[in-house]
Amino acid sequence: MQVTLDKAGKRFDRQWVFRNINHTFTENSKTAVLGSNGAGKSSLFKIIAGFTNLTEGNISYSLGSKTLSSQEIFSNVSLISPHLELIEEFSLSEFLRFHFSMRQILPGLKPEKVIDLTKLGSNSKKPIRYFSSGMKQRVKIAVCLFSSSNMLLLDEPCTNLDYEGRKWFKDCLSEYSNNRTTIVFSNNNNDETFACKSSIILE
Repeated sequence: MQVTLDKAGKRFDRQWVFRNINHTFTENSKTAVLGSNGAGKSSLFKIIAGFTNLTEGNISYSLGSKTLSSQEIFSNVSLISPHLELIEEFSLSEFLRFHFSMRQILPGLKPEKVIDLTKLGSNSKKPIRYFSSGMKQRVKIAVCLFSSSNMLLLDEPCTNLDYEGRKWFKDCLSEYSNNRTTIVFSNNNNDETFACKSSIILE
């Protein structure tokens, strides 16, 4: 999946968060979007994900030779963000079955296999509200990486992960991000951006 930003800008009231961004995220590329807090990373994440609109400029999406409409973005993108919530009343097993009833799982996987991959099998029947912040982040990463999609949008994916969690994330991303356009939004955390071959910096 390819995403092209043409003179892209976002403003809140009279304050420009970013302006005049020209960049093409080519198919199967791995790109880091870097910047300090307040530089506009989360705003750009929401724009690419289709959650909000640009103030000026244009964004376009394509898959091979096909131009995608805004209605087709959701089914082609998987994402992680600190702002996204889990259904904490569900157990891990219930949540994954619910999620993958709406989103196609990667070929060769089943919800039971995803539980094994998260290394949270001993907690599969426990309500997610009792999970630690690191365990919840593993669940968020799992439903992103193991959903069948053409693009991965990862907003600070190592949030709340300890050393073992970050190693687990890196192993999973290395194995399951092949042939998918990957954009990582980060404060320049190497554990998050290790796979990226290029970067853009928001200032």
